[in-house]
Amino acid sequence: MIDKNKIKRYNKTRTFSKRKIICHAPEKTLRFSLSGNILACCYNRKYSLGKFPEDNLHDIWFGNKRKVLANRIFENDFSLGCHKCKDEIINENFNSVGAKQYDYLQESSLGFPVMFDFEISNICNLECIMCSGENSSLIRKNIEKLPPLISPYNDDFVYQLQEFLPHLREARFVGGEPFLMDINYKIWEKIIELNPNIEISVLTNGTIFNDRIKDLLKKGNFKISISIDSFNKQTYESIRKNADFEEVMSNLKYFHSHSKENKYTFNINICPIRQNWKELPEIVNYCNKNNFNIIFHTVVFPPNTSLWNLSKEELTRIIEFLNKSKFKGKTKQEKANEAVYNNLIKQLENWEEKSYDKKSDNMLYNMTVEELKQSLYRKIKEQSEKDKYIDTIEKSFETIQDFEIIHKALISLNKMSVKDIIAEIEISTQEKITERIKTAARI
Repeated sequence: MIDKNKIKRYNKTRTFSKRKIICHAPEKTLRFSLSGNILACCYNRKYSLGKFPEDNLHDIWFGNKRKVLANRIFENDFSLGCHKCKDEIINENFNSVGAKQYDYLQESSLGFPVMFDFEISNICNLECIMCSGENSSLIRKNIEKLPPLISPYNDDFVYQLQEFLPHLREARFVGGEPFLMDINYKIWEKIIELNPNIEISVLTNGTIFNDRIKDLLKKGNFKISISIDSFNKQTYESIRKNADFEEVMSNLKYFHSHSKENKYTFNINICPIRQNWKELPEIVNYCNKNNFNIIFHTVVFPPNTSLWNLSKEELTRIIEFLNKSKFKGKTKQEKANEAVYNNLIKQLENWEEKSYDKKSDNMLYNMTVEELKQSLYRKIKEQSEKDKYIDTIEKSFETIQDFEIIHKALISLNKMSVKDIIAEIEISTQEKITERIKTAARI
C-alpha cells in the first residue's frame, strides 16, 4: 500500500470531483490489444480482463475480473498489475501517473464504459528506428524476417461492439498506421451509423491522406493527432524510415486546419530518443508558435534508441542541456507544453537516479552470460516466487541459440524494471517474449 500522505499530495494535483477513486479506468474503459488481450488501460499490461475471440465483450465488461480490479483500485490496492502508477506516486512524479490521464472521463451510462482504446493491428507503411515488428508490419517483414501478425479482430468483433457504441463517448485508435487498417474503417462506419457523437481520436504518422479520409472527417467526429519526432527534414526522415517530410507537413496542415474548425486541440506526439533529444527545446518552441499541444512518449524498446538505459553521466548531460532552455509560457497551451517538457526532465532525473555509472555499465558488459542470468533471475525471484518467469526466458534463449544476441539481451534485461518484465510475460505468448528478447539485444 502507498503512504496515505503521498496519495493526499497526489490528489491535490487532480480535480476535486475525481479524488474519490485513485483511478477511473477500470470503471470506464477497455483497451483492445493486438494479442487479443483486453485490458483496463494502456499502463497495466499484466492483468488481462479477458481475450478475444475466446471471450465475448459483454462477459468481459460485466464479468468478475474487471470488478475485482475496480474494487482493488477503490481500496488503493495496486497489486493487480498497476505497478507503474504506484511507482510514479511513490516517487511523487505526479504528472506521469497514468491513472491521471483517465480523470477527464465522464460518468458511465447505465454501467457501460465511456471510452474504448483500440490497438488492434500492426499494419504500417513505415520502419521507424524506435519501433519493432510488434507495431510495424514492414519491420516484422523486412528487418525481423518474421511472418505477418494476424489480428484476431474480425466482423464478429465489430458486431459485439454495437452493444456498447450507444453509450460510448470516445474511441481511440493507435498502433501501426490506423488509416491503413480495414477493420478500423468498419468500426468507424459503425460508429457514424449508431452514435456519430462519439469522439474518434486517431494517432496517425501523417503519411496517409486521401478522399476516403476526407469524407470520413466530414461524417464523423474525428480528432487527429500526429506522431512526428522532429521538424527538421534530415532528422525526421532518418527516424521515420519511408516517410517524406514535405508530404507529412502538408498533411499536418490539413489535419491542423480540421482541428481548428472543430475547436479541438491538435496534439503532436513525440518520442524523445537518442537521435532527437538535442532538438527538444526547438520542438517546444515550434509547437508553441503553431499552437500545437505536445505529448511525449516513453521509448523502452529497442534499447539502442532509448534514453532510459543510458549511463548516469550521459543522462546528467542531457538533463543539464534541457534545463538550459526556459519557456515563457503565456497561453494555456504554452504553459501545458512547458509542464510536459519539465515532466520529461523529471522522468530523466528518475532514470538518472537509478542508472549505472560508466564504470558499472562497463562491468555489466564484461559479465558472462551465466553471471548476467544469475543477476537477472535473482531480481525476478525477489519480486515473485513463480518459476514460470525464469522458465519463459530460458525457453526463449533455447529458441534463439545465438550467444551474442543472448548476451546483449541480458545486458538490457538487467537494466530494465523487473516488474515490467514480469508484466510482459504474464500476458504474452512464448513467441512474443522471444521477439522481445531479440529486440532487447539491439544495444
